[in-house]
Amino acid sequence: VNHTVSLSTLGESSYHFGATYVGTKQLSPTEAFPVLVGDMDNTGSLNAQLIHLLTDRVRSKMVLQVSTLRPHLSTSD
Repeated sequence: VNHTVSLSTLGESSYHFGATYVGTKQLSPTEAFPVLVGDMDNTGSLNAQLIHLLTDRVRSKMVLQVSTLRPHLSTSD
């Protein structure tokens, strides 16, 4: 678990909360599955990744992004 606080007098201050989970299925000394990594900021935006070993030769990766901000749509005349 990690926390990051950025304080600013000029711009916006921010806060990030992050969490990482590494599973118990160890393939080698440097690889274990599943892996879950997530980060959420003070606006409620979430970035997350899940990496999992489906078979001995097939790995999967899922990326999730959720934002509370509305996207800016540009229009052409």
